[in-house]
Amino acid sequence: MTYQIRQPQVPGLSNKKRCWKQAWHTLPHDERAQLRQKYNNDKKAYLAAFRLDETDQEAMFYLGVAAFIRFETQMLNRLQSREYEQRALLTCTDVVQCMAQEGLLPEVVFMAIDFEQDVHGKEATELGLARLDMQHLEQGIQGSNIATAGRKRRNYLFDNYMRIDIAQLPKVIADSLSEDNRIILVGHGIAVEVGWLKKLGVPIEDLKSVEVIVDTIRLAREVLGCSQSLESVMSAIGIPYEHNTFHCGGNDAFYTMQVFLALLIRRAEEEMAEDGGFGGSVYATLREMAWRAAPLKRDVRRIMDESREEEEFGGFGGLFVESG
Repeated sequence: MTYQIRQPQVPGLSNKKRCWKQAWHTLPHDERAQLRQKYNNDKKAYLAAFRLDETDQEAMFYLGVAAFIRFETQMLNRLQSREYEQRALLTCTDVVQCMAQEGLLPEVVFMAIDFEQDVHGKEATELGLARLDMQHLEQGIQGSNIATAGRKRRNYLFDNYMRIDIAQLPKVIADSLSEDNRIILVGHGIAVEVGWLKKLGVPIEDLKSVEVIVDTIRLAREVLGCSQSLESVMSAIGIPYEHNTFHCGGNDAFYTMQVFLALLIRRAEEEMAEDGGFGGSVYATLREMAWRAAPLKRDVRRIMDESREEEEFGGFGGLFVESG
C-alpha cells in the first residue's frame, strides 16, 4: 500500500504567533525600532508578552505530530519503493539469464504504460499500453491507445485504438491491469504514471496483479550510464524511430517496451561475452522486437484514409503480431 498523510486540523496559531520570535530581529528597521522601544529594548519582556497560551501549545503539538507523520510516511514509501525495485531486479535478472543461457522464461506479463495530459496538466487525455506475455512471445508486443473524447488518432502508429469518455478511464485502467496474474509494470519515469493512477482513483497498491514496477530511466542509467528522455535513450541504443511521433500515449508505451527489452538484451550480451555463450531463440526473438522499426506516419495515414476508420475502434495489422 502507499501511505498517505492526513493533515491534522490545527486550532488557532496565527502566522503572527508562529513567527513572533523572528519579529524581534527581522522586522523592517522602523517597525523593529518601534517594537523594541515599546518593550524598552528588553527582549525577555517581549518574549514573555508573547508566551504561547494552552491553545497555541496544543497547536504546536499538532504541528509536531504532522511533521513526524510526514517523515514516517516518506520512510514507509521508500521502503515500499525499494521492495518493488528488488522484485524488479530479480525478474529482469531471470529474463537476462534466460536470453544468455536459454533457460525457462518467467511466467510474467510485461506491461508498458504511458499517460498523456492536457496542456494544463489537469486531465489525462490518453492512456498507452504495450503488453508482452513472456509465455507467448509469438503474440509479440500488443499495443493499445485509449483516448478521451476529442483526441485525434492520426499520430498513433500501432495496433488497437479506442476512444472513451473520461469517466470510463478508471474502469478501463483497472480492467487492463487485472486481466493477467503477474504483471510487471514498465514506464519511462514511472513515478509520473503511478501518480496518474492514484489521481484517477486506481492506486497501484489496489492492483493486485501488479507485482513489480520498472523505471527505464533508472535502467538506462545502470546499463548505458545515462538517463535521458525516451527519444534520447532510443537514439543512444540504436532503436529506429520517426521524429514527431512521441507524446502519443500508445506510441510512447510501445517505445518504452522496446527500450526496456533493448536494455535487458544489452545486459544479456554482457553476460554472454563474459561466459563465452551465445544467444538462443528467446534472445533472437526479443532482439528483433526491440529493434524493429515502427510504421511510418505517412503509411499509417494512408491506410486509415483508405479504410476510412480514423474515428473507429480497431487495428490495422498489428506491427508486432506474427501472422498466420
